[in-house]
Amino acid sequence: RRLRELDLSRCADVTDEAVRWIAKSCPELTHFYLEGQSQITDDAMHHVSRYVPGVVALAARGMPKLTDKGLTTLSKRARRLTSLDVSRCPLLTYKCMRDIGGLRKMKKLNISGCALMSDRAVSTAPLTLHELDASMLPYLGDEGALAISRRNTVLRSLNLSHASGSLTDAAVRELLTNCRELECLELTGCESIGQLALQTLARELSLSSMSAPSEDPSSAFVGLRATEETRDRKQQRAFVRDLGDVQRSAGLVQRAYRRAMQRRVDMAAEGERPRHEEHCTSTLPA
Repeated sequence: RRLRELDLSRCADVTDEAVRWIAKSCPELTHFYLEGQSQITDDAMHHVSRYVPGVVALAARGMPKLTDKGLTTLSKRARRLTSLDVSRCPLLTYKCMRDIGGLRKMKKLNISGCALMSDRAVSTAPLTLHELDASMLPYLGDEGALAISRRNTVLRSLNLSHASGSLTDAAVRELLTNCRELECLELTGCESIGQLALQTLARELSLSSMSAPSEDPSSAFVGLRATEETRDRKQQRAFVRDLGDVQRSAGLVQRAYRRAMQRRVDMAAEGERPRHEEHCTSTLPA
């Protein structure tokens, strides 16, 4: 009954009844992680909120049956939530975000890959957020980014990678202007971002890394990532001055990565043993 943390991610045959039994038996549970449970529905969220209202971190990733109703119920009772991950839940919409937005202790929210989420959804995100992952949202554009910049001014990490083509330089500049605590901004795959936004980004933040494939199978391509690891203005000015090749260099890295991954897929399909894959690297002007 004193269990505090439980991870059932990818465990087979987890049902709503199993979640009810666990929640009822472990009232002191504070961290509960679920992922890829195809049988779990909104009832599971009801059981969690009823029996463990003190939960502070909940992950319900990749739940194809989870809807707004379940998260609304959770938000009304689990008022201590500080971290919520509902990424890749295809039925969630902006409606549940209105209730999640009322959670005043929320620091970390992940809605990545929730295909029905839009500008309207992120415009009601909790004001207390330090980390927001809104990547892979096909309907996210300038309106949503501007809402984030005006509401979530204490953000430290923001992921907007692979947003829709309507995310433009103006919204990125607004984010960097208003979100003064921002340390990490992820814009990989945002094809509408151009030179002006990169110049603003370079003035406000320092380009720390351009990630490429490695031998570690768990590693993922990151792309351009800006962090506040240094406040060396001289270094930043030098970067801004030589910014002309940034977009070209980033494009080269991404194309090299895609080619390398395609070779790996082709070899696997042909039944060949993958050969050692060279790292894709690209050097920016000093």
